[in-house]
Amino acid sequence: MSLETKRPFNALAYAAADVSVTRRANGEVILQSTHALPAFPRCVGDWLDYWAECAPERVFMAERRAAGWRTLTYGQALVAVRSLGCALLARGLSVSRPVAILSDNSVDHALLSYACQYVVIPVAPISQAYSLMSKDYAKLKAIFALLEPGLVYVGHEARFSAPIASLADFDFELLASRPAGRAPTAVRFTLMKENRRPD
Repeated sequence: MSLETKRPFNALAYAAADVSVTRRANGEVILQSTHALPAFPRCVGDWLDYWAECAPERVFMAERRAAGWRTLTYGQALVAVRSLGCALLARGLSVSRPVAILSDNSVDHALLSYACQYVVIPVAPISQAYSLMSKDYAKLKAIFALLEPGLVYVGHEARFSAPIASLADFDFELLASRPAGRAPTAVRFTLMKENRRPD
């Protein structure tokens, strides 16, 4: 049985590979498409608005959760992103006070990234190697000195307790999908989606 029979793929419509060639006297060769660039969205957030209107019940993101799946439709994602965006702006986050993400990929990670883009706040996903594999956290501290983030997101607060403790000299609010223990220092991610500040 062929691969096509086992796993059918959608046919993709590729643009014709038509190019004009310009050769310059200095040896440079300029290749340029002969097709005009079609209209394109102003920003990534426009795509979310579009699909939330066209297919609000279609699953946009999913991740494993215990024995099942956590899913989020386009409509749900847009509501969450707008709420998160309002919460980020209410906290005074901006170009000068961006968001840093230490955790690996997840639905919450994606929602926070989209929210930052939606309200024009820079967001910097930082490799976990600098926080979970490092012993002195020197590179992580150097990154924070450069970024000066106003908000830092981690998936599990307990998992990142040591690197977060090493950043005590920096002024930021901690956000976690799973705050640690009975006395967490992090704001719970669900509170952010409700656009609430901690009591």
